[in-house]
Amino acid sequence: MQADPCKSRDCHPVCLEFFNYWNGLRDDSLVPSRRSFLPEEIPQLLGSFILVELISDDEILTRLAGSQVVENFGFDPKGVNYLDFVDQSRRHLASMNIWTTHRQPCGVWALTEQHYPEGKAVRSEMLGLPLDGDGISGPLVLFLRHAVSKPQFLHKKPGHQPTNNILDLKFIDIGAGVPAGPLPTPE
Repeated sequence: MQADPCKSRDCHPVCLEFFNYWNGLRDDSLVPSRRSFLPEEIPQLLGSFILVELISDDEILTRLAGSQVVENFGFDPKGVNYLDFVDQSRRHLASMNIWTTHRQPCGVWALTEQHYPEGKAVRSEMLGLPLDGDGISGPLVLFLRHAVSKPQFLHKKPGHQPTNNILDLKFIDIGAGVPAGPLPTPE
């Protein structure tokens, strides 16, 4: 079993704050209801959220993006397939890891490096936790993205789609364990 990064020093305090908030939403179920998530209760984190809906293995739609996410992307990704931000060679693995949050269920923590069109690269922690769609939508995953490095400016790529590269990834046990076996190592 992989260690839960939100119970160790590996998890940034902002991610821990999000995990504790999400954990408080649960009643007797492993996965809290979408209706229980009230963003106004944690305004200090609101700009860093990304809410995705799991449609199929090839389609994970962005339903909500916080102001900081929109600013970094240079556009509002609402309605865009989240997998479009992942290199084609890793899309299947990314989809599988996101879907695991509902199939297990569990959370997912990742250390990522995002590259944005204006030439900025930022390392971030991402913490994704499942929400039940309450029959209104498909399963949902609420991600918090928190920068853990100052932006580095590389070269500008006008029209370049933002990309998200995974440097490290761990599943988080929320009461149903984590997937057996090691995760494929990110390239």
